[in-house]
Amino acid sequence: MHVQSYPDPEMQSILPHQLHPCVNSYNDITLFLLQCNMDIKFIGSGAAAKVLTYYVSDYITKNDLQVHIGLQVICAAIDSHQKHFMDDIESSASVCK
Repeated sequence: MHVQSYPDPEMQSILPHQLHPCVNSYNDITLFLLQCNMDIKFIGSGAAAKVLTYYVSDYITKNDLQVHIGLQVICAAIDSHQKHFMDDIESSASVCK
């Protein structure tokens, strides 16, 4: 926890003061205008910019699985499992279920 803001030459960023180590720094005006949670950090160049670029590109290109497709996959897995044990008399009932 740091009481005053200070520049971090290694990350080429400014570390704003924090009143508690578990609470992110925030900007009152942005919080009020956007009416949402936010995490503000200055992104200059270097490692922080690379991490931000990776995070944003990974977030916007994520492939959401639609619910109806996920349910079809589960039904197909159950059907396959049932067909596999259909004529199996050696396996116990709990294994078949």
